[in-house]
Amino acid sequence: MFIKTDFRSDQNKREIVPACEAGLPYVCLHTDQSNFINGDFPWHWHASFEVCHVIEGEVELRTSEETLHLGHGDIVFINSGVLHSYRKVVGKGIGMYAHLFEVSFLSSMYNSMMEQKYLFPLLKSKGVETFFVRQDRPAGQKMAAHILQAERMVGEEPFGYEFELQVQLARFWCLLLQETEQIRTEDVAGSHVDVLRIKTMLQFIHDHYCERITLSDIAAAATISSRECGRCFKRCINDSPINYLNAYRVRMAARMLLQSEESILDIGESCGFSTGSYFGKVFLEIMGCTPSVYRRGQGSCPARDR
Repeated sequence: MFIKTDFRSDQNKREIVPACEAGLPYVCLHTDQSNFINGDFPWHWHASFEVCHVIEGEVELRTSEETLHLGHGDIVFINSGVLHSYRKVVGKGIGMYAHLFEVSFLSSMYNSMMEQKYLFPLLKSKGVETFFVRQDRPAGQKMAAHILQAERMVGEEPFGYEFELQVQLARFWCLLLQETEQIRTEDVAGSHVDVLRIKTMLQFIHDHYCERITLSDIAAAATISSRECGRCFKRCINDSPINYLNAYRVRMAARMLLQSEESILDIGESCGFSTGSYFGKVFLEIMGCTPSVYRRGQGSCPARDR
């Protein structure tokens, strides 16, 4: 079964994957237009591996290291722990399947030879944050076929389909190992200080966005200067800390506008905006319409949709 779910994260800003709730270390999430606020799906990470398959429209997959343009039919692998987000290409509808699975789904046993030989080489690779499946190559065509077969199993759920899912993803994984062999042999330790810092600062923002926080507060969360905080945000997510803070506050406010009957003024204050006028100004800049128009339109801003 494809699961349609809103994005949720824990106190560490790691995405909460419904697979854990279902008792199966695998899930296939269906993401569509409703999961994007003003064209963006939030920055997040998860311990699970992800295979993203675009089934409609176009998106940009962004990590701290690169931006990949994905169109209809494209498939990309995202490694465990990689900070990433999606941005919808303007004027396009969007639909994606995200296959999220843990190491145990393929290894079936903790710290087994299977993990050591086949899973950890990719899990621990610094050079393979993402891998775009080239379907103009024979290996890429086979990899895509395994993902499509997995999606058929998820959609139909025949008896024993969980075993078939393991088979298809294991075959995909073996091809992925072969295709990334050269990259992994050239792995260097590299510095992941920026990624650790940005995760810490994003966590701080997500935990305290409803409070009056400053650039210094955000920087202090990662024990760095305000100047280095700004540089870190620029390097990792190509944005400033305050812009990200305001965008996150607007995202939370937009959700509340649709899910609660609180006044617009109260929603703005509860999301950290000091005054109603400032809330309206920032909301208009980011969303392209006022909070009241957004609420009346049930989540759409006509000025941005055209």
